[in-house]
Amino acid sequence: MNLRRAVAFMLVACALSAPMFAVIKQAISFSGTMPTLLVHFLFAGLFTGLFVLKVPRARWKIQKKGLFFIRAVFWLMTTVGIFTSTGTMPVVHVSLLLNTAPLFVPLISLFVLKERLSLPLIASICIGFFGVFLFLQPIGTISFLGASLGLIAAFASAASMVLTRELVKHNHP
Repeated sequence: MNLRRAVAFMLVACALSAPMFAVIKQAISFSGTMPTLLVHFLFAGLFTGLFVLKVPRARWKIQKKGLFFIRAVFWLMTTVGIFTSTGTMPVVHVSLLLNTAPLFVPLISLFVLKERLSLPLIASICIGFFGVFLFLQPIGTISFLGASLGLIAAFASAASMVLTRELVKHNHP
């Protein structure tokens, strides 16, 4: 996949995240978190299955199955954290917390991929977390459970990103 196409897909995904959170919020208020999660996983499985059917069978073989399983667990944690925190907090706070995932990526890469962190990068990460802290104003009416689950979801998403980077070295995307 070329860089322009990858960037275009990421921009579309980012543009669709706000409507997705709004739909999740409405669905949770209507039917609860668990039924909403179930419908989400059913549709995600259906659409993923349609894409997988287009991939030649020779590419279905998975290398590094243990790493693949760990990544799946992290992605499950991300999804459950997002849905649960969306049920307890304003959508804008959940979105902000999930968008802290890129701040976790270098920290996880330090331990998993043994990448070095520069001083400017460390300073940027600290400034980013401080900005999130200021925006959320944790002394106010924010849900501690929702915020904790949102941060756990962001961390799990970042871990999933780092593991995906390792997995695509050995597997077809």
